[in-house]
Amino acid sequence: MKINLQKYLKNGSLQPHRSTKKEIISFKKLIDRDLSDCMIEELSVDRRFSTAYQAALNLSRMVIASSDYRVSSKTGHHALTFEIASLILDEKFQEYFDFFDVCRRKRNIVDYDLTDVVSKSELESLLKKVKEFRHIVYDWLEKE
Repeated sequence: MKINLQKYLKNGSLQPHRSTKKEIISFKKLIDRDLSDCMIEELSVDRRFSTAYQAALNLSRMVIASSDYRVSSKTGHHALTFEIASLILDEKFQEYFDFFDVCRRKRNIVDYDLTDVVSKSELESLLKKVKEFRHIVYDWLEKE
């Protein structure tokens, strides 16, 4: 176990979890579905953004599960998921987590408060980052 995860285990934000191959396959299916769904032009840009964001979140959840942990479900668990996944992966990928955290805040507005918040270019930027991140995570999984 990485020492930098101790505080999350102690405060209950992170729990030991024995992942299975089936669970990882399920994550990959969720990610593929979300990336496919967010390409549906008939959906609003806001909904497509939220769906692409979900793929980024599930990629991060998969990193954590592959390390035999899971984030506790409580307020702030999306931000915590990105934070913990960033500690597990190499720090050179921090830019992705920073970007996804900005998207997390926008996704909250889209899902809970307002419509027509996301621009087409913001959606395209998120999609590009999620697809890059998927390659990074899948490569990392192969090495684990």
